[in-house]
Amino acid sequence: MLKGGVHSITIWNKIYAEGSIHTQPSKEIVNLVPHLKQEQVVEVLDAGCGTGRHSQYLAEQGFNVHGIDISEEAIEIAKRNRKGLEIDYQVGTLTDLPYPSESMDFIVANHSLEYGTIEEIRQSIRKLSDALKSGRPFLVRVVSTQHPFAKARPEEIYGFSHVGFCVQNSLPVHFFEEEELRKLFRKYRIERLEHITHPIEHERISVPLREWVLLTYKQ
Repeated sequence: MLKGGVHSITIWNKIYAEGSIHTQPSKEIVNLVPHLKQEQVVEVLDAGCGTGRHSQYLAEQGFNVHGIDISEEAIEIAKRNRKGLEIDYQVGTLTDLPYPSESMDFIVANHSLEYGTIEEIRQSIRKLSDALKSGRPFLVRVVSTQHPFAKARPEEIYGFSHVGFCVQNSLPVHFFEEEELRKLFRKYRIERLEHITHPIEHERISVPLREWVLLTYKQ
């Protein structure tokens, strides 16, 4: 179950209820949209959509968008913010997707695959791969082992209520190595794998976010 284990549903509901919400789409999504249109992408899955910042933006660009998240609170917020757009929002997990095989032209997992055990992550990738059509793109963003929190003790990581991606109550967060990502997506054609560092501001802490941006194509 991603994001995190069974107890994570309560954690994520609390996070979104407290107003920990991003509203603007990431530049990776914005920059990719012209390419998606060129490839005649129609059906899009926002895997771990949160409150729908990417779902909303992609729907505004004319795509048929499906968003799924483990948090009922997040999905309710996303539905309220639809602004009349037809977006299919569902509460669910990435390890048990409700979509038919090869039904999606594009999948984005924006910092949703890093939550959970490595076996849950592998299972989520298998399920997402099944939903994606052959030859179609899959965009992934995950935190890297170069992030300062990767070497922190659990109480240092989970002691903050929310710092963009780490939460309290022992919710697992997995930090990725380059070779690990290449192995997890070895059946894909890797178009781009880039390590990025940029600042992230939070009311309780300011840290450099070090992440991997991976654009792959299902073969």
